[in-house]
Amino acid sequence: MRHEGFARNFSSTLTELRTRGHDVTVLLDRQPTASSSGEPSPLEEILERHAGIDVRVRSTHPRRARFARGVRLWLDYLHYLQPGLEEARTARERVRRGLPRAVAALSDLPGARHALRLLLRRLERALPARSATHALRAVGPDVLLVTPLVDLGGEQVDLVRAARAIGVPSVLAVASWDNLTSKGTLHEVPDRVLVWNRRQRSELADLHGVDPQRVRVTGAAAYDHWFTMTAQATRPELCAEVALDPDRPYILYAGSSPFIAPDEGAFVRRWLDGLRAHPSLADTQILIRPHPLNPIDVSAPGVATHPPGGANPVVSTRRQQYFDALHHSTAVVGVNTSALLEAALIGRPVLVIPAPQYSATQQGLVHFRQMMHDAAGALSLARTTSDHLSDVAATLGPHPPQPPTRAFVEAVVRPGGEHRSAAAAIVGALEEIVR
Repeated sequence: MRHEGFARNFSSTLTELRTRGHDVTVLLDRQPTASSSGEPSPLEEILERHAGIDVRVRSTHPRRARFARGVRLWLDYLHYLQPGLEEARTARERVRRGLPRAVAALSDLPGARHALRLLLRRLERALPARSATHALRAVGPDVLLVTPLVDLGGEQVDLVRAARAIGVPSVLAVASWDNLTSKGTLHEVPDRVLVWNRRQRSELADLHGVDPQRVRVTGAAAYDHWFTMTAQATRPELCAEVALDPDRPYILYAGSSPFIAPDEGAFVRRWLDGLRAHPSLADTQILIRPHPLNPIDVSAPGVATHPPGGANPVVSTRRQQYFDALHHSTAVVGVNTSALLEAALIGRPVLVIPAPQYSATQQGLVHFRQMMHDAAGALSLARTTSDHLSDVAATLGPHPPQPPTRAFVEAVVRPGGEHRSAAAAIVGALEEIVR
């Protein structure tokens, strides 16, 4: 794992490995840091529950690592200039900002791209992987499972190359819904790639040139826990905690990251003004859950913000609090956040706000457009703000629309059926490749 935060996405996988009796070493690129809240990290929670997991931090040569990252970042930019990614303008600009201006300008010349790509690829493949080889030999694994691998600059590429050099099979588990369309490119393709769904399998072939024979569809391990969770707080208990009326429904507004929705507080205030001006929504209760890095400061009757500073639901107590808020909501509203997926998983209507000021991080991101296309009707993006408000009113009416939860689940997070966990499929794939 690049860092311990990825344990959030693969807690069920680590649990499944230990349940089946496998020894596990977690190899991190960064030293774990103490939580400012005093709560355990996702990895610490797993270590508390399961013995037999060893955690190590691999060392790298800083100067060589910076040079390798620069070469791969340049290749990542050239990746976003290829056919098929013309509309990925937001991701492309994010990569461009990490490059020297002259390098980006040279890459923008269509006639130079092919030669640059060949030259940089030859240079990149010649980079040494000695520290990664040493780290893997010290562990002596039967198989390497790596994530996310497609981070910009490709800092884990040397691990895959080292594994191949010493005869250890390598497997990439795609960590998130946007990894194959908004991150970097695959500078080295592992022996197997495990993806969420058929859409990601197509992305690997079309955008990264990966042979479909190397790919296995396992589902999304990041959402395994959603299929076993139940609400712990009752609706009156939750509403008492956040100071809302338990006898009236509430809409949950799920905040987005500052990259997706800068100045989201002002956006939410305008959205609330539109609600209050609508004849059917004037007294609608709203529960706002801000992103922890993107505060939303709103004070109005019938509006609560909880937790006030936002919270990342990565450990069990925070995750339960988050689940309860979604469970007791009537509908969930947002701009572009994984909370929209999570709300759809538990059958809540999801209403995406059309936001022209955020068009670059809605329609400008490939994974957002694909999510809306593949959502099987579970997510609704209105054409106009007026249409969106009408959709909100419909969810509060006597005959609210019922989202097709099962179709969404099977299309996006559990293509093998909602009763088979992604962790079981991932570990099965690891056992298969070792055999």
